[in-house]
Formats: sequence, C-alpha cells, structure tokens
Amino acid sequence: MKNSHIFLFRVKFIKGKQLPLEFETIKPEEILIQAIQEKPDIDTKEGYSWHIGNINLLNNFCGSFAIGRKALTSIPQFDSEKKDFFDIPSETSIYTTIYFDSEIGLLGIKRNYLLAPKELNIAKKIEQLLSSTMIVRRSMTYVVVDSIKDPISFINKLIKAHSIKKFTVTFSGPNPFDADEIFHKPMSIYLQEAEGKEGKTSIDGDNLNKETLVQMTRSVAATGNNAIARYHSSATEKITSASLRDNPAKIVISKEISDENIIYHKLIEEYNKVRNQ
Repeated sequence: MKNSHIFLFRVKFIKGKQLPLEFETIKPEEILIQAIQEKPDIDTKEGYSWHIGNINLLNNFCGSFAIGRKALTSIPQFDSEKKDFFDIPSETSIYTTIYFDSEIGLLGIKRNYLLAPKELNIAKKIEQLLSSTMIVRRSMTYVVVDSIKDPISFINKLIKAHSIKKFTVTFSGPNPFDADEIFHKPMSIYLQEAEGKEGKTSIDGDNLNKETLVQMTRSVAATGNNAIARYHSSATEKITSASLRDNPAKIVISKEISDENIIYHKLIEEYNKVRNQ
C-alpha cells in the first residue's frame, strides 16, 4: 500500500446581494454540513453518475465523506458448453475520500488516479454536487471549490527579487473569514455589491513593497485565489514572471496512518503554514 497524497482546497459558498429572508443569517459552515448530508448525486454527459456518501463526522464541524462515480459496463464471459463468448452487464464504482473542516471551508482531496487524473477534476465535481443540493439552491448561493496554493517558493521569489514591477491578484465574493482586512475583504464586498462572481486587480510601481505583497500572497493562497508577480531578479536581468497557481498545497500521509483524527490535524497544520507561517 502506497503513501497517500491529500491536496488542500477551499470550498466557498458565495452569497448573493439579496438573500431569501430565512437564509440571511445562515453561515457557510452550516450550508456545507447540510449540503453534504443531503448526499447529492448528478449524472454527466459522459454516462457517469457521481455521488457523495460515506459521511463520517468527527464532531459538529469536521469529518470526511466519499465522492465517486458509477457506470454501467460489460464483463466478457465464455460459455464452455456453447463455445461462445458473451457480455454480462455490470456496474463499476470508483471513489476517494474527502476530509473537511466546515468552519474554515477546508477540503482535503485524497488522490485517486483511477477516479480522475487531477485533483482539480474531483474538486469541480464536488462543486457541481454541492451546487445541486436543496440547501444551496434555496439559499441562492453559488459554490466555488479552488485549490489552496503553497506560497513558499512564490514568496521566496518576491523576497529575493531586485525589484517588483507589477503584482496581480484574483478574488471572489465575501466568504473566507481569514481574508486580508486591508484589501481582500473590501474588494470581495465590492464584487458582491456589483453582483459579480470573480475579479482581478493589478498594481504597478518601480519597486513594490515586498512586506505588503507577502501578506497579500498568504491571504490569496489560503482563500484559493491566485497571484502573479512581474519582477527583476537582478539589476541586469530582464523582467520575468511567477504565478502562485503553480504550487498546490498538499500533505503526504504514511500508509500506516488510518486514524482520521490524525489526518485531519495534519491538514489543519498545513493550512496554518500556508496562512500564517
């Protein structure tokens, strides 16, 4: 049995400008728990049926669930008496485990190449499944599941740069509680008021302040957004660029570890490194 790779994602329930009266005070963590417990399923044009199931709550706000797909196939057989081959209809299913913390909006997607070649493909199916639930549709929110980035190598490039000329970040509507107070939250509120779904902004300068950019990078990384920097590595080198999107955050779990409490705490540790280290 091989070690498990678990990738960190952020699930965001973005509220519209106007909500139904009974959902004005509902919290994103409540929506996530209720949506998971509905055990939604969807059919895709590829002929697969995707499902959420196997819910295991560690407490009132965190735990795990399974996401997988099933499909009809046929198994070749041979009739020894007739000396003929024939097919028997069969149903096949593949799934993986998702760990979650509803208070943070944190998801840990366990890698399963048989289910999907990239974890982002699984994330988009989670997004579709949660979006199909009654609680999400009735509360008039929309769901976004984005990859949390490991900002370390990106931040190192910022710190070592001779001069940073341009810095671009993306942002979504208000939801994550830990977004940067100075820029990130106001821009998210502005996006909501304008009834937009996503935004992007850039700043330019001769040599942008690195401390401010590092602070913004951590906020952007933890909330599942992206940052792009254009900078000079030295006084003589041409301008180059780097993207935060190139570095997904993940943990590696030893094959001997099966306790979900241990896995959950390792996910939280990695998240805290992204946001606060």
